[in-house]
Amino acid sequence: MRTTPAAVLAALLFLGCGPQDALIDDLEAEEAEVGQALVAGLRGRPLGLDVAQWNVMWLGNTRFGPTDEADQLARVSALIRSANVDLWALQEVSSQAAFDALVAQVPGSEGLAATDPRVSGGTSWYSHEEQRPALLFKTRAVTLNSARLVLTGSASTFAGRPPLEANLSIHINRKTFDLTVIVLHLKAGTGLDDRARRVTASALLQAHVATLSGPVMVLGDWNDRLHGSIAPGQTSPFENWTSSPTTWVTEPLEGQGLASSVFGSFIDHALVTPALLARHQGSSVFDPRAGFPNYRNTTSDHFPVLHLFTMESAR
Repeated sequence: MRTTPAAVLAALLFLGCGPQDALIDDLEAEEAEVGQALVAGLRGRPLGLDVAQWNVMWLGNTRFGPTDEADQLARVSALIRSANVDLWALQEVSSQAAFDALVAQVPGSEGLAATDPRVSGGTSWYSHEEQRPALLFKTRAVTLNSARLVLTGSASTFAGRPPLEANLSIHINRKTFDLTVIVLHLKAGTGLDDRARRVTASALLQAHVATLSGPVMVLGDWNDRLHGSIAPGQTSPFENWTSSPTTWVTEPLEGQGLASSVFGSFIDHALVTPALLARHQGSSVFDPRAGFPNYRNTTSDHFPVLHLFTMESAR
């Protein structure tokens, strides 16, 4: 049986633990947000940081992806609302207007797509219906400090989709820490040239992450595996990270033989620096197809991946 935020609060009061106002506020806010879980297990937790990633398959594009744009938007927003996660990293958002509509359907949230005016030069790199990375987050838990596109000089290596980098302040239960998030979408395809671009992009990302300080998370649609490659007979294009202090928090999921897409491979990864790994409490992937009939044709061809972090040891 799932323990609700209200039950946790009642237990604390009963035990006379003298819960802090911030604890009460966070639990009450979480209780107000919780609705029916549309995907079993895909649910954020009170008092910790929840980060989810999801490729939403040409959301808002009238030429590619699901043909009923309004239905896809309704399905995506319903899943995001029911998950009640603090921070979403999305890929294949393909219309600023559609993304604005999505944010409007998730109460208490704010959004940042690569074409947002707060992202300098974003519209120079992403056209009207082009796939772009985006963030959607609860305003009571996350504050955007700054955002930019990175590695734009090598945009072709990233299939014309330079990564979105955002500096955030996380504030939950009167604890706070700063977090840098990089959302990416690497070159798709099983060809040798496709893999070669992923190899180069991975090396560029590693060098860039090495210049950053504090907790960093790099996540999105990497379009390849950590063990082997979707390119037949090839090794993973991400082996360069073995010399880095970063950790793939999705590696255990791939190691269990799980998939992050309808194609059967685990290609939606996340890696974290040591400062964030110390807070990591687990990652999971969720297949929504049982609750979303005809999922691939109406919603997405990728599955949401959820990462849980503790706020303990934050300043």
